[in-house]
Amino acid sequence: MAFSTQFLSDIEKKLFLEKERLEAELAKIGKPSGKDDTDFQTTWEDYGDKEDENAAEVAAYSDSLGLEATFESELREVVEALARLDEGTWGTCKSCGMDIGEQRLAVRPQAVLCIACQEKAGK
Repeated sequence: MAFSTQFLSDIEKKLFLEKERLEAELAKIGKPSGKDDTDFQTTWEDYGDKEDENAAEVAAYSDSLGLEATFESELREVVEALARLDEGTWGTCKSCGMDIGEQRLAVRPQAVLCIACQEKAGK
């Protein structure tokens, strides 16, 4: 499927904005680990030495770890989609090799499967 230049430009902008948003969210809870651009390390907040403060630290850290994993996964998908745009392979289903529909890509530009293959995968 040949996408219009305007559509590809809009998608690229959308992906870059999402990348920036995810990086900002990750920066709120951690710092880059140095492994790669999509890997962050959650920082430990120090609320104090009292028992309730220690419990709050553990709870906040636990919550941040979950957010970190989610945001990192989403960031990897976005970075991979940008790479596929550069390579010219964006918009092709990784499973069946058919085109992913433009409507699906407009909503989820980081999609790697067409709707039929996504349904087969059960996701």
